[in-house]
Amino acid sequence: MAGKPLTKKLFTDLEEAAQSEGKTAADFLYDYIADGGSVKALAEKLGFNRSHVSKELNKHPEFRKVLDDAKKQSAEALIEDASEMADEMAEKMDNGADVRSERIAVLREQINMRKFRAASRDPQQFGKQDNHITINLGDLHLDALRKHRSNVIDITPSGSSDDE
Repeated sequence: MAGKPLTKKLFTDLEEAAQSEGKTAADFLYDYIADGGSVKALAEKLGFNRSHVSKELNKHPEFRKVLDDAKKQSAEALIEDASEMADEMAEKMDNGADVRSERIAVLREQINMRKFRAASRDPQQFGKQDNHITINLGDLHLDALRKHRSNVIDITPSGSSDDE
């Protein structure tokens, strides 16, 4: 890293931001991303571009693991955020606020985007579950023929016999 002053500055700035909150760099990174922050927002906060921060953090196994764990955790934060947005709109409407249909459409898209991001960050919990079973009769038939063929005993004469 001695020959890479920009990378050195990135990690120095990350350490300083972490120390200002009384955390290690890894803990700071985890908390920032897990709370719903993005690498882009972190890069802007530190004064770097997103691609550089992402590339450098992913080069280090410790930070790569922290990012993966935090992104999975952030899926819950995104769903909670979407739920709060819907609840706030419902409360406004219940209190008689005049809400334009355009605003509802925008809110729906914002919620859908958060659901999409949550599903991409934690597909097991928030992704679309595929419970379909596909049965291909052609494959089943071929498998049965292969199994039958492997059980057949070859009784073809070898060419030399005592009867001749």
